[in-house]
Amino acid sequence: MAEDADSDPSLYAQGLTRRFGDKTVVDEIAIVVPRGSVTGLLGPNGAGKTTAMRMMAGILRPTRGETLIISYDIWREPLKAKAALGYLPESLDLYDNLTTEEFLRFICRAYGMDDGIPDEALERWMAIFGLEDLADELIGDQSKGFRQQVALASVFIHDPEVLILDEPFINLDPLVQAKVRDWIEEYLADGGTVFLNTHLPENAERLCNRARIIHRGRIRPLLELEQLRAQRTTLATLFHEMVARTSCCSGV
Repeated sequence: MAEDADSDPSLYAQGLTRRFGDKTVVDEIAIVVPRGSVTGLLGPNGAGKTTAMRMMAGILRPTRGETLIISYDIWREPLKAKAALGYLPESLDLYDNLTTEEFLRFICRAYGMDDGIPDEALERWMAIFGLEDLADELIGDQSKGFRQQVALASVFIHDPEVLILDEPFINLDPLVQAKVRDWIEEYLADGGTVFLNTHLPENAERLCNRARIIHRGRIRPLLELEQLRAQRTTLATLFHEMVARTSCCSGV
């Protein structure tokens, strides 16, 4: 297993590689996210973050490698793996001709949430993300911030055991960002597991137990946030130093 192996990981990826023609975008990465924890993925633009997350979520087939969600292989047992997964892509692909309520009901049906459960789930998540007044508004007529909130509600609505979140805070105002952080912390307290990518160091510093830096498609050594705090350094500082050092050494 990978260097940051855990006896009971909720998310496990090993040897993930993706090539596009002659270009290797993600190169033999390994990620292990223990149950009930948050691991952050940081990297500069073009480092391979979104490609890695899409492979782990079963959206983009890897050239080689495997991903397990709980204990299910994302490609060999996709229905079981994805039933336990909530995935937020960086680029939202929502149904603009549906209202907020229609879209969230569609998501409920897609996850088999029938028998009255959708009403309870809808009320809960629309309230958490402040969407009550948008229930009958077309998604295509909403601002980027509200579209992001609808997408977040759709990720949480089936109570997944694992979340893969690609830039969850993008387009959100500071107050909504704070609410999302609070809810992620509650989700973790209930035993949930999160793997996230964010360009906002303050969110990574607050939420993550551990972090991995990806640069030029390769994963750097595991970072424990408690150790960084004890050393009186920050994830942002270490990230900038590491990327600058590897770029310099590679002749860039």
